[in-house]
Amino acid sequence: MVILFLAANCISQGSYILIAPFVPPVLAEKGVSTQTIGLIFAAYPIAVILTSPFIGNYIEKTGPALFLMAALFLYGIAFGLFGCIEHMENVTLIIVTSVISRMFQGVCSACIQTTSYSIMATYYPDQISRLLGLLEVMVGIAFIISPLASA
Repeated sequence: MVILFLAANCISQGSYILIAPFVPPVLAEKGVSTQTIGLIFAAYPIAVILTSPFIGNYIEKTGPALFLMAALFLYGIAFGLFGCIEHMENVTLIIVTSVISRMFQGVCSACIQTTSYSIMATYYPDQISRLLGLLEVMVGIAFIISPLASA
């Protein structure tokens, strides 16, 4: 179980930065301004900030394992939606789809991270310090590997 939420957080954090090398040129080529590209990137952390405080209530209702699996599944759908922008030509549709997709990704990321912390605190209270350290290691690994893999 520990490996699952460490991997989930690595995927969540890695995919946040994964798009950085290649998305801005693609969006600029389609006519999206640099300011709007910045907004698209900002949509993800904005969604995390807005939803994180409320997620704990839903984890308790569904159970952490189911909640984590659902968040990972929906995260994949959100990235699939984001991938569709490459085939779009209408700038307004590209912007709206990108912002909605990135916000959806942010909500799913907040769910993944909050659930992981909840699992750690509930099932491994005597190992919480070590697991938080491992979680931060996974974030660092994700931030190193993702841009390299997508460049």
